[in-house]
Amino acid sequence: TGVAIGIAQGALECFRERLATKVRVTALKGADQQVAAQLRYSASAAEVDAAEILVLRDCDEMTASAAAGVAASYEARARYRRDASWAIQTCAGAVARLQPAAGGHAIFDEEPLQRALRDIQAFSGHIVADWDASAEAYARAMTGLPKVDPLV
Repeated sequence: TGVAIGIAQGALECFRERLATKVRVTALKGADQQVAAQLRYSASAAEVDAAEILVLRDCDEMTASAAAGVAASYEARARYRRDASWAIQTCAGAVARLQPAAGGHAIFDEEPLQRALRDIQAFSGHIVADWDASAEAYARAMTGLPKVDPLV
């Protein structure tokens, strides 16, 4: 999940720098007038922050359990899997939200925002990012059903 969060944070930084200097040619709007882009940036930044906070909470909990020599419960492992998947998918959505407001040049291969979008899309296809499997594993754990996900 750290990779996905890092990709999303980099995309946010790139978008922020672009927004601060970009002028929309069709409307001659500077950064101060690009409210839609500002809203996209804010929503994406909030999601990436939330993903990071959630993952860090889980890391702190896992570290404390390991230090105490206590194995994580089935329910806790299922929550960790759910949280990791949610964080990755949320970061992927946050990066994708930025692209339409980044301007036409942002689609070129040498542009950092394009690379972030490609990287996060590839990463979000990883088994750890499979929301359906993660959500099912969590729901099964919380409702007392037997484990079927080998990653939990």
